[in-house]
Amino acid sequence: MQTSFMTKLKNFFPYLWRNKTKPRVWIPAIIVIIVLIAVLKPDTSAASYEVLAVQPTDFVQEVSVTGKVVPAQKVDLGFETGGRLARVNVVVGQKVKKGQSLANISNADYYANLQKSQAVYQSEQARLADIQKGNRPESIAIAKADVDTAAQNVTQARVSLVEESKDAFAKADDAIKNKSDVVFNNPRSNNPELTFFVEGNSTLRMKLQEQRIVVTETLNAWLALNSKLNVATLNDAQIAQAKGYASVIQNFLSDLNTAVTSVNSSLASDSSFQAKKADVNTARTNVNAAVQSFNTSVTSLKNAESALARANQSLALQQSGSTPEEIKVALANAQGAAASISSASASLSKTVINAPFDGIVTRVQYKTGESVGAAEAVITLMSDASFEIETYVSENDVPKLKIGQVAKVTLDALGDAVVFDATVSQVDLSETIKDGVVTYLTRLQFQTRDERIKSGLTTNVVVETDKRTGVIKVPQSAIVISKGKKMIKVAPAGTTAWTKDIDAQAKLVPVTTGTIDREGDLEVLTGLNAGDVIIVKAAAKADATATAE
Repeated sequence: MQTSFMTKLKNFFPYLWRNKTKPRVWIPAIIVIIVLIAVLKPDTSAASYEVLAVQPTDFVQEVSVTGKVVPAQKVDLGFETGGRLARVNVVVGQKVKKGQSLANISNADYYANLQKSQAVYQSEQARLADIQKGNRPESIAIAKADVDTAAQNVTQARVSLVEESKDAFAKADDAIKNKSDVVFNNPRSNNPELTFFVEGNSTLRMKLQEQRIVVTETLNAWLALNSKLNVATLNDAQIAQAKGYASVIQNFLSDLNTAVTSVNSSLASDSSFQAKKADVNTARTNVNAAVQSFNTSVTSLKNAESALARANQSLALQQSGSTPEEIKVALANAQGAAASISSASASLSKTVINAPFDGIVTRVQYKTGESVGAAEAVITLMSDASFEIETYVSENDVPKLKIGQVAKVTLDALGDAVVFDATVSQVDLSETIKDGVVTYLTRLQFQTRDERIKSGLTTNVVVETDKRTGVIKVPQSAIVISKGKKMIKVAPAGTTAWTKDIDAQAKLVPVTTGTIDREGDLEVLTGLNAGDVIIVKAAAKADATATAE
């Protein structure tokens, strides 16, 4: 019977294809197919759902990752500057202490620069101390002595100037009365007359006669001035007057000398006139020399007075001590010298490799005499302290990790039976891309030392990130999304099994949820109460239970 039915069904489809354009054939055919599907489809709805009574229970959340055992500290050490390797102080396997010198490149010039900087610093420090302490009594005494000497020099210069003024007057008076007056008639009267005519310059004769009257007045004034000159009261006005009087006499004698050389030939050859001419020339020479000495004395006095002013200023500075500005400059110089020491010391440190921690030398890459580039690995040092675990946690799990969380660790080499305790010690803040996935480097510290733990071993780490009791949780399949909100089907109280009628009576209750535990169940924060009966997919519940087991 079944064979006959299957044969007819097999022949029915080719018949349907051949008559596909005839509605009276394919419309009934479609109806038949739909009926067959409805009849032949097994009813599995009763087996797809079940009810679950909600009760508070334990909630445990974990993060599981694999990692690798690494030394707590391991580093490749090199020089910050290149050079020739002068000394290697360690061998592979040697234990070293923190700060121990492991190797260095040639650095004699760096040492010399450091010593020079230290010497400059000591000099600047000594100078600063002197300035801050102030001037010593000895320095003040020397400054006072300099002032006394300068004052004595001023007094002597004043004495010399008074004497030179009187001497210049005496020379001028002699030059006029005893030498130049020989060419004048009535020279000291109001009508002096030149005894000869000036060839080709009649106005010069008239000028000289007028000047002779002025010369008498000048000599009288100069004599009166000299009588008033005093070393203590000598001033610039008196000096200027004396210089003016001397200038009048010099100009007169200069013009008179011009006149006696500008006469006719017969007078010029007269022996008596030649003698007078010689007297005029001598008078002019003597006065010029005397005036020159007077001017030199004036210059000496000015220099002596300037020296006295400088000496007084120096004494004032010595007595007042160092100014704040001087102290600031000296302090800045000392600080600059200290900075030079730091710079030289830093440069020297770049030529030496020191152990950054206690450990064991695991590799030495170069030999003495070889050239080493900057930042090249020369020595590898591994800490002999406890080991740690290095792993990379996904971006989904890393927010759950906190420093100090406890973890259980197994090693592939020892099997699952040997479990070690560890704690989270570091979680990087920046991401690391591993195989195109965003991860975060995380480190865990073993709680005890064990000789079986070796660098490089693979680890399996389970970190317990959350543990609570009395938490209401449901399978994730219990969640129904309705109008963008999370809902759960709650069956009538007392329901023990799922039926279509029970499903029809169930109500959609809005809920808020928390996180997922290690079994895959979802924490329910609000919306459900203990004892509520909810509807879940049986297959999903079975899968969740299997996973938890």
